[in-house]
Amino acid sequence: MSRGRRPVSVTIISTFLFAATGIAAVTSFSLFHPGTKVDAMWRLNPDASAAIAAHPAWRNVAGSGLLSLSAATAWMGVGLLRGQRSAWRATIALFILNGTGDLVAFALGPHRVKGASGLLVVGAFFYVLTRKDVRGFAAR
Repeated sequence: MSRGRRPVSVTIISTFLFAATGIAAVTSFSLFHPGTKVDAMWRLNPDASAAIAAHPAWRNVAGSGLLSLSAATAWMGVGLLRGQRSAWRATIALFILNGTGDLVAFALGPHRVKGASGLLVVGAFFYVLTRKDVRGFAAR
């Protein structure tokens, strides 16, 4: 079966997955190697920084999880570009998981705007991933 040309939307979503790969990898590095210049990034998320500081034993657990996430998003990005069905399914699952977190943030916490905006972004990605041309491209 010929899958045709790669839809531009697949390239865009893969680019976002590669950005997530970099962010997760750098964050993981900062957790495994505290006290480096990379620690300045924690100013972007002071709540997470405070949570890590309050539970230093979790630093390696969080770092390992983020390192795993970076490997997974790299694989998803490459797989999507190649039209692999398994990468498409994993990306759908990732966005469902992310959307669930955004829904909880919207419903329960003081982060309603962040949760709502996250739901909009995830919804847009989910819509694009489930379009016929993208499904057809990832037909293997």
